[in-house]
Amino acid sequence: MKTKMEIKKEQLIRMIAYKSGINYDKVRNMYNVAENEIKNLLAKANENQDVYVKIFTGITLHSEFIPEKEQINNLTNKMIITKSKIKVKANITNKYREKLIEYSKLN
Repeated sequence: MKTKMEIKKEQLIRMIAYKSGINYDKVRNMYNVAENEIKNLLAKANENQDVYVKIFTGITLHSEFIPEKEQINNLTNKMIITKSKIKVKANITNKYREKLIEYSKLN
């Protein structure tokens, strides 16, 4: 059975601080600022614009506004109006995936 490796936010911050030699509190602050800015940018998606945030070379977050719409409820067969929402997806390029495969063979 496969195990799952999960790296949480604090672990990532500690790894970055250690490898960069930058104070942990400064790295945590920068991480939090980046996270908030990305969230604010993704929230700007609306009916006139989608938002793409390239967080790393090869990894992009795409935010798309989905307007409210009428649809039939599957359970009641009544017409309902769905709420508008923002849908966020991550896109990883094939080139980045290939680099990960090559890197995994080296380690």
